[in-house]
Amino acid sequence: MADIQTVRAVRLRKARALRELGVNLYPEHTPKRLAAAEIQKHFSAFSRSRQITIAGRITGLRVHGGAAFLDCTDASGKLQVLFSRKALGKAFTRVPALDLGDFLAVRGKLIRTRRGEATLEARGFTVLAKALRPIPAHWYGLRDVEERFRRREIDLLLNPEVRQRFRVRSEILRTLRRILEDESFLEVETPILQAVPGGAHAEPFRTMLRALKLPLYLRTAPELYLKRLLVGGFEKVYELGRSFRNEGMDHTHNPEFTELEFYWAYQDLKGLMAFSERMIRRTVRETMRTSHISFRGAQISFSRKFRRLEFSSLFQNSFRVDPITASDSTLVSIARRNGVPTGPSVTRAILIDHLFKKTVAPTLLQPAFVLHHPLSLSPLAKAVGQNSQLARRFQIFAGGMEVANAYAELNDPREQRKRFVEEAKHRRSGNREAQRTDEDFLTALEYGMPPAAGFGLGVDRFVMLLTDAPSLREVLLFPTMRPKK
Repeated sequence: MADIQTVRAVRLRKARALRELGVNLYPEHTPKRLAAAEIQKHFSAFSRSRQITIAGRITGLRVHGGAAFLDCTDASGKLQVLFSRKALGKAFTRVPALDLGDFLAVRGKLIRTRRGEATLEARGFTVLAKALRPIPAHWYGLRDVEERFRRREIDLLLNPEVRQRFRVRSEILRTLRRILEDESFLEVETPILQAVPGGAHAEPFRTMLRALKLPLYLRTAPELYLKRLLVGGFEKVYELGRSFRNEGMDHTHNPEFTELEFYWAYQDLKGLMAFSERMIRRTVRETMRTSHISFRGAQISFSRKFRRLEFSSLFQNSFRVDPITASDSTLVSIARRNGVPTGPSVTRAILIDHLFKKTVAPTLLQPAFVLHHPLSLSPLAKAVGQNSQLARRFQIFAGGMEVANAYAELNDPREQRKRFVEEAKHRRSGNREAQRTDEDFLTALEYGMPPAAGFGLGVDRFVMLLTDAPSLREVLLFPTMRPKK
């Protein structure tokens, strides 16, 4: 088999020969065309037309003396095309210069071959784009998973199931928007470049605005800006967009990711639970056409009411200690036995969170609400009671991973400042993921923010779950990759 550079050199010679014949290999205009699937579906009607035009990529090419058959493929499907010396005349001399991967517009008359296959008998054709590199065969060139992600355009071209996964992703996004708009939520856009990154326990990416000599950060979450909009008089707002976290990469984490966050004034956690369950159930049903999905070999049902589980009870069942009352030394000992990193900068809250994620979360296959996390894990949430160490918070788990997180939002500015002060202590101790004090947000709270519930959905994980993808990279068109050596 010839190497790519040899094949490319041959194609460049063909391109040069076509240019010498006056052929524009990359024209702007495409003639009005029909979709391949539409032609296949309504063959009888279109076969009565004198001429029709199709356009697409050559995905099959078979030359037989004075004739050539090619498969012309567009986004809807493919149609066989017949090039014959008799029908094309002089134009047939350009056929040998065509290659797999080239884009063409072909006009002609519909016929059926002796085998009964719908075929367009060409009367003329236009090169729309000359492909200078060969498309790898299904079994050659993309066996390496890393290469699939690195050359996603080829992965999409060769694998219909990959294209379908991203169509499903798009439908999930449309459905989520539709549900929120049905509930009169307003879609908004908040800053991605932020002077003070907040709203999540995460290390941010840093950049510099040269015009103002101002250090800025890519947002880790849109939460604080969205809550400032509640102060400004909006009652239902949402944002569907990218956030960025400078953290490790694995099958459920990518440095840039899509999340849906919405905030609902005058709503409490109980009402939010009811709505979020309906939203997720409806999204699954409308995009997957079923309420039952398969994920990693497990059957997951969204038709039943989500279970309600207490964080502390789940933790106790796994580790035989209460996460609220256990001593720091006990938690460190448990962490070491379970392979969870410890150290001076690893706070009690981080240990509890990592232990739960590593040991408890994988057991939560069926959709479930996990309620009332330790307050130390939830600096932006209300407490269950005045002196409680538990937060008015829930997470939604399914398929053994967290897909959503929600709070009864803390709107007491003095209490919020205390929480930020505590976070600042953790930062000074070396915890780079501790939240920063946002004075603009605290000032906004002092103007008064109504009671509200807030919700965040990890869209990428949700798509991963619904499409039975083995990793997050399978549902990101262009996931973050190490540079190729």
